[in-house]
Amino acid sequence: MSLAEQNYEMVAINALRPHPDNPRKGDVAVIHESINANGFYGAVIVQSSTHRIIAGEHRWLAAQDAGMTHVPAIVLDVDDETARRILLADNRANDLATYDTSALAELLTDIVDLTGTGFTDADLAALVPPDLDGDALLDDDSEPPPTGSTPRPGDIYSSDRVSDEAFSYFRKSGFPYRNVPVYESMLAINALAHTDDAALERTSRACTVADSYCHHRWDVHADSKPSPLETFNRDDRLRGAIEMAHQNGALSNRYSILGILGLYRGTQTARNFRPGFALKYMRKFCPDDGTILDTSMGFGGRLVGFFASSAAHYVGIDPAVDTYHSNRRLVDELCPPDKTCELHNVPAEDFDVDPIRGRCDFALTSPPYFDRERYSNEDTQSWKRYSTLERWVDNFLVPTCQLQHDALRPGAHSVIVINDVKPRDGSPALPLTDLTISAATSVGFEHISSDGYAIKQHFHPDADKLPDVEPTLIFRKREVSS
Repeated sequence: MSLAEQNYEMVAINALRPHPDNPRKGDVAVIHESINANGFYGAVIVQSSTHRIIAGEHRWLAAQDAGMTHVPAIVLDVDDETARRILLADNRANDLATYDTSALAELLTDIVDLTGTGFTDADLAALVPPDLDGDALLDDDSEPPPTGSTPRPGDIYSSDRVSDEAFSYFRKSGFPYRNVPVYESMLAINALAHTDDAALERTSRACTVADSYCHHRWDVHADSKPSPLETFNRDDRLRGAIEMAHQNGALSNRYSILGILGLYRGTQTARNFRPGFALKYMRKFCPDDGTILDTSMGFGGRLVGFFASSAAHYVGIDPAVDTYHSNRRLVDELCPPDKTCELHNVPAEDFDVDPIRGRCDFALTSPPYFDRERYSNEDTQSWKRYSTLERWVDNFLVPTCQLQHDALRPGAHSVIVINDVKPRDGSPALPLTDLTISAATSVGFEHISSDGYAIKQHFHPDADKLPDVEPTLIFRKREVSS
């Protein structure tokens, strides 16, 4: 073992240079936030002969953003080949590091303000199984196998005592709706806006923002199963969910039980759209300062993605009254000052397209899957208006595609996330994906390609055999021929 020849000194920021061979792309915004909250600590590693940064380049960039003029540096007297080896070893060591997720969740739960930690409220939620979006798929009456180490032998308080206290707490406090403060939501959207394109596919950043406004998501019926709120309101089911959460290490805080409530004995949670996934396609297909059309606004996930995008205007349409008013509050409190939102409480098939005809740059939505998720009992809901699949396609799906086509500029894209559904009576799956492609092409769209919307399969005994994506259909409106 030997020590590399090194000196510790304060070095002017403008005297340092990034290493041209560094393949690492870091999150400078997260480091900048840490510097603001905690101060600059540690040091960058510098090659003495070239003044190139071997390790800590993104800390150096964040220090510049923070207005620092000097940074502490460890200056190494090494040749170019050794510098490259150190650069690779430093990056690779970070890649190979892992977390004890239970310990990490416990640590994050104990910290009142996560600012400056590099973690967000959404990151904490994602650590607690199952995820808060209720993406896990369970058969009726099936339960997830134990995965945590709680309770443990030698615990001070018995499982029964903990469960009794939790039951008493929830009966007094009510359903554990997410209520993220506005400033935390702003920080989450800021973090989402700085997220690299490659990470947007699966990131959970800002997932809990819309949930603070759309509390009714937890009372929606999906596939005729009990809603999480119904499970919560029944004493026997709440107690059973608490015991399951405790056995699986998912009772660490008042919000962590939400995932179990969304799975307990056939309960199903209506899924929200991940803002990061929405932002991925907004960056890809919507020009800066463009207009986005969402013909089935839902629980605000795509709206939050719009807040983090470079688009300037959002047109959202949804027939559900609670959904409209919830998203209206979301807009009133969080819409950035350089953006505008136009929300319409009307079924998409009844919407008058003339005011937005040909002025939208991109359409992104996930329509109701026929009668699978019943967002409300209002007569405006497509599942109530159109009792058969054929009527639903002719009177909802095709008109919605026509609305998008008429609203978009020539050459603009539409992205629709939709999946086939299998009826509970065991009959063949309803081919909603193919029906959507047919509907869209019938009104003039070109079907360009299909991607996948990643979904999670927590706790299902056959999770590795289940599909982990939902079809994401990409269409383009044809250019006007000269």
